[in-house]
Amino acid sequence: MIGFDEFMKEQVLFIAPFKKLAEDAYLVIEERFSDKKDLFKVVEADLVEAEEVVKKYINDGIEVIVSRGGTASLLEKEVDIPMVYIQVTITDILQSLLELKKMPDNIGIAGFENMIYGVEEIAKILNTNFVEILISKAEEADMKINRAINRGIDFIVGDAISVKLAKKYGINGKFINSGKESIYRALQEALLIAKVRRQDEHKSEMIRTIIQKSHDGIIRADENGCLIIDDWYQNQDGSWNYYKKDFIRAEDKI
Repeated sequence: MIGFDEFMKEQVLFIAPFKKLAEDAYLVIEERFSDKKDLFKVVEADLVEAEEVVKKYINDGIEVIVSRGGTASLLEKEVDIPMVYIQVTITDILQSLLELKKMPDNIGIAGFENMIYGVEEIAKILNTNFVEILISKAEEADMKINRAINRGIDFIVGDAISVKLAKKYGINGKFINSGKESIYRALQEALLIAKVRRQDEHKSEMIRTIIQKSHDGIIRADENGCLIIDDWYQNQDGSWNYYKKDFIRAEDKI
């Protein structure tokens, strides 16, 4: 069998919506995957930029994408390869808030559902009130952030797009950084998925090769117990045609 590291180069694409996440990803890869560094490609890109990045690398054999927040949600809808989400924990959100020298009066916790689920627990811990700004799709982010600011929110804690919009409308914001452990778990899961996908592709290719090189066809049983002939024949132009025929039907079996 082909070794995993031999046939898998840059199969995991890590899309970081902001610079700090990209830097932390490089650090985790260096510390925890130093012997597999070539398996990862880290790119800093957000939302629409990320779409263009994926289009560029998807044809190069990328098997899995790792990202978070709105960028991950958008890409999952646009591409037909597995997406691994970097989980944002309550600890990550707390860490971002505790880094502030002074707690703002009216804080908006903004982002996609996969980022801000469970923020009511933080309000209990800090004994303060937060306004949850749930963004379901990228197109509504601008409107929701603007509306929250008009209603008195003076500080935004959230994902990359939310903080960018906060600055656009004249208030400060703070990224929710993902911890190294969350990044490590996402990368580890991505490697496992990529390995399984590549092994499945390798097995399928072996079966296709066996069938194409067999002059007598392959006999197999389907889920109903029918025996079937699978055969391939080559055309004069070198292309291949697939031929399938029922050999013995279930009701004909003795």
